[in-house]
Amino acid sequence: MAWLIGLGILSVILLAVLSRIKFHIEYHRNQQDDRFLVNIALVRGLLNFKTEFTSLELKKKFWRMNLELQSEVEAEMGKASAGLDQKTEAPITYQNVRLGYNILRALMELVGKYKEVFLRIVRLIRVLELNWKTQIGMGDAAATGVITGVVWGIKGVVVQTIYRYAGSVQATADIKVWPDFSKKSIKTDLRCIFDIRIGHIIIAGFKLLIIGLRRGFNHGGTPH
Repeated sequence: MAWLIGLGILSVILLAVLSRIKFHIEYHRNQQDDRFLVNIALVRGLLNFKTEFTSLELKKKFWRMNLELQSEVEAEMGKASAGLDQKTEAPITYQNVRLGYNILRALMELVGKYKEVFLRIVRLIRVLELNWKTQIGMGDAAATGVITGVVWGIKGVVVQTIYRYAGSVQATADIKVWPDFSKKSIKTDLRCIFDIRIGHIIIAGFKLLIIGLRRGFNHGGTPH
């Protein structure tokens, strides 16, 4: 009887490890209002975790994490993040676009510390859906044309990176940018669905732990 129970437990664990975990992420922004939606599905949707929040709610819940991240970013790119926490009524400026690019670059440098493990995880991901549509205006026709081109360029780099590093992309990316020549505005809708095997996440977690321990010893101390 005991061996049957053990076999049943082993089968459940094996099923869980071989199962895929699906991530459904959405981001919607209309002027100053934004909304995130995250849905995580396990065992073909039998188990679901869903949450929805705004960036303001996220900052209230994780303000300490934001401060730590901001300090790391500032350390990586110096003065480029000056004025990050200043509130502005019209965030659509060349300075803010450049600041966003610099922050993204700094974050990629931070991720680079664990590049090998990160890339292995990404190469095991299946992208099932990617839709990203944006409407943007600067209040000036010439400036709107320039910023539209910049946004197209950023999206092109992101999509190219996904196609290059993701394990497989099973749907054609739907990417669009519309200029709004009539007024200052920003509206964007992002929808991305991807999945990965749970076993791969577990293996990656162990590798990250090993790398962390090795770096702790290489610095001449005992890891805490």
